[in-house]
Amino acid sequence: MADIYSMVQKPALVAPSLPVPQQVGDEWGGLGSRGHFWNNAEEYWEPTFEAIDSIWNTHGTLPVNRNKYLPKDINFIAESGRSANFLNDNVGTEGDNYYGTFGFENSPMHRPTENLGMYLDVPFGRWDEKVKNYKDQMDTWSKIQNLLTEDEKLNYAYAEPQLNLDDRLDRPTTAISDKGWQEMQPGYLPPWWNSSGADGIIPAGKGNLPFSSVGMHELGGHYYDNVIAGQDNISASEIMQSYATGNPAAGGAMIPSQENLYEQWMNDPRTAHLDVEDPTDRIHHSGRNNPREGFGQYISTALSDPGYQTVWNSPGYSQEAKDYRLSPQEIFARAIGTSFRPQTEPEHFSTITPELNRIYANSLATFLNSR
Repeated sequence: MADIYSMVQKPALVAPSLPVPQQVGDEWGGLGSRGHFWNNAEEYWEPTFEAIDSIWNTHGTLPVNRNKYLPKDINFIAESGRSANFLNDNVGTEGDNYYGTFGFENSPMHRPTENLGMYLDVPFGRWDEKVKNYKDQMDTWSKIQNLLTEDEKLNYAYAEPQLNLDDRLDRPTTAISDKGWQEMQPGYLPPWWNSSGADGIIPAGKGNLPFSSVGMHELGGHYYDNVIAGQDNISASEIMQSYATGNPAAGGAMIPSQENLYEQWMNDPRTAHLDVEDPTDRIHHSGRNNPREGFGQYISTALSDPGYQTVWNSPGYSQEAKDYRLSPQEIFARAIGTSFRPQTEPEHFSTITPELNRIYANSLATFLNSR
C-alpha cells in the first residue's frame, strides 16, 4: 500500500468554544506573527523550515527571509506521541481529540492519525471577515441604542453582539502525525515498503533521505497552493484543473495539453495578481522571472504529467484511491513535496525536471518577497 496524507479537509463553520480570541499559539523561528505553533510543534516542523531555507541557495534564487515565508496566518500542530492506538479504528486517542479541537474530523472512518499529515483548508479571510461582521453589528447595535429611550431599553432586549473568534478554528491548520514524523526520519522504511523483492532495501543513493516529505507536502504543497491562488475558495491547482476536460480519476484524458493549460493560465484574470515585478539587481542570481509564468509552467506540468497519470489510473487501484491521488491539490502537493525535499518513496512524476524546480523556486522567491 502507498502511504496516505489526508484529503484537504474543508470544515463547516463551527461555533467556537470561546467568545473572544484567546491567542495560545506561539511565534517561533523568525517566521513572524503569521505562524502559530501549538504545544511544542516547533520540533516537528523545524526540518521542513530548514528544507525551505535551503531552497534559495540550491536553486540560486534571490534570498528570502523567514519572516516572508508565511504570507497568511496558519496553525502548526503535531501529534507529539499521542497516537498509541492509531491502528485501532474504534478507539480514539489523545491525539485524535487534540486534532478535533482544531476542526479535523475525528471519527472511526476518518481518524486523523491514520494519515501522515493534514491540512485544514479554512479560508484565509475567515478571521478578518468575522472581525468585520462584528464591527458592522456593533455599529448597527450602537445606532439602535442611541435611538431608544431608557424605557425602551428596559422593555426591549437588544443583546450586544459578541466577537466569536477562535484561534484554532478560524485559520488554516496543518499537522504532522506520529506516523508522519516517523516517515520523515532519514533512512526510515515503513513495514509495507518492498524494494527489489525484499523489505529493508533502501534504493541506491537514498539512504539518508526521509521516506516521505510530510511537512513539505502539507506546507509547501497545500498551504502555498492556496496562498498562490490569492483567493479564499479555490487553490492554484484547482484553477489550473478548471481548464481541463475529462476526469483523470475515471480514466479520462487530461485535456487540453500542458501547453494549452499553461496558455489558459496566462490569460486567466484569476492569475493576473501573480504578474509581480521582479527586482532588477539580480547579480549572482538566475535572472529575471515572472511568478505567473513560473507557477503556470510547474503546475500545468504536474497536473498533466503522463507518468503520474499512468500509475494512478492503473486498474489495481480503487476509485477512492484514484479520486484522492488525482485531485489537483494532491498532485501539486506530492510534486512539491519531493521537488523541495527529496524522499525515498517515488511519486512517479516523469516531466518535472531540475530546471522546472529551479523555475518554480525562482517564482516562489519573487512572490514571497513581494508579499
